[in-house]
Amino acid sequence: MVSTPRWSALALPPSRALVVVACSLQLACVRAGFERQSRAVAPDRSAAGVDVGSGGRGRDASARDRGARLDPSSPPSERDAGSRDALAEEAPCPGGPTVFYTNMPARRVLGQADFVGSAANRGGSATAASLSRPLGVVVYGSKLLVADNRNNRLLVFDREPASDGAAATAVIGQPDFTSTAAMTSASTVSAPQGLGLTGSALFVAEWDSARASLWPLDSLFSTPRLSTVFGQVDANSAVDVTTSVTPTSLGSVPSVLAVGSHYLVTDSDNHRVLVFDSTVGAPPAAIAAIGQPDLQSNGAGSLANQLNVPLGLATDGVRLAVVDAFNDRLLFFDQVPTTSGVAASSSWGSWGQGALNLDNPVGALSDGTRLFVADRGNDRVLVFNRWPTSPDQPPDVLIGQATYGTGEANQGQGTVAAANSLWGVHFLFYDGCRLFLSDTNNNRVLIY
Repeated sequence: MVSTPRWSALALPPSRALVVVACSLQLACVRAGFERQSRAVAPDRSAAGVDVGSGGRGRDASARDRGARLDPSSPPSERDAGSRDALAEEAPCPGGPTVFYTNMPARRVLGQADFVGSAANRGGSATAASLSRPLGVVVYGSKLLVADNRNNRLLVFDREPASDGAAATAVIGQPDFTSTAAMTSASTVSAPQGLGLTGSALFVAEWDSARASLWPLDSLFSTPRLSTVFGQVDANSAVDVTTSVTPTSLGSVPSVLAVGSHYLVTDSDNHRVLVFDSTVGAPPAAIAAIGQPDLQSNGAGSLANQLNVPLGLATDGVRLAVVDAFNDRLLFFDQVPTTSGVAASSSWGSWGQGALNLDNPVGALSDGTRLFVADRGNDRVLVFNRWPTSPDQPPDVLIGQATYGTGEANQGQGTVAAANSLWGVHFLFYDGCRLFLSDTNNNRVLIY
């Protein structure tokens, strides 16, 4: 199993609401609860060890805006509107937005030299062109940022790379492209997972450091340094709290999201999503917990007001979707809850491989109309042309598999990848033109 972060995104064009991609990595877990063997990725219930048989859903047990220059103190909704305007003006879309269809191939691959390779760091050590368990993805203007989880860094690529396997143009969190040490500080990242955007900052989830953080965009590519940290007393602390939880504490963090006037942080170990007001203090204190009756509880459950290892988050600008991984379902809220214990208005999914099923899902995103879901255990992405309003509503498009009823890694080809296959998909981002996703077990990012 693997621990992986998930996270958020921003929607384009400006007429659309904020797109959020939330994701997580894999962590060594079992269905009734989870036992941590590695703190690098989000929980995965699959059997320990790399097992490409039995449907190929086994996982490695050792593993789980660019915006207008707006006032950082303004609400996320105002800042995001400016960001979408800026992105729409600065990000061209050659040939028009991607048209999605079942079993479609990706148009470009990063992290591997071609669509067949799947080895971490291309079978060697870290370079500017390699990835090791990539997770969060987000587009900021002409740049694509990738959370390179096991290399403990964020890589910056051209949004429209000129060739497959193109090298990153910059690295954040490490002094160079070959260093990979995990460190917790104001200028480093440790097992980064989900990525998100506000109008003025990059939102980062870190599994190993049990924190989320805001990195000002103005200095992100010159002197990157976080300005706000959630879950810790300072930027150098990494205390994972799973007993005696509080409004300011966090366990493992797979995903983050800015929506409306709130910041959301997924606290997977404690089976809750924390809601923070945009006027955060130091340290930031949550105003509500989704999945718990209060800010001091952390039990798992399967009722409409409970969660069992939440991972991803998505919003259409008003509604909220929470990926409830160990319950194999999506929970929908009519708006972001601002009090603890609020029950979901509806849900979708149950365990399985069919058109109405999920298996250990991780990330989700919305472009304001459609909903994309990373169904990790089934090695596929489900695309709904509109948000599900009934548990009997099937997806409209299937990516990563040719048909429903199967969930084999790389469509049954084991470790041999292809342009139309997936293995352990985690996070997604749609910028109004292209779909970007982290094909985590294939150690690559695909662009559709």
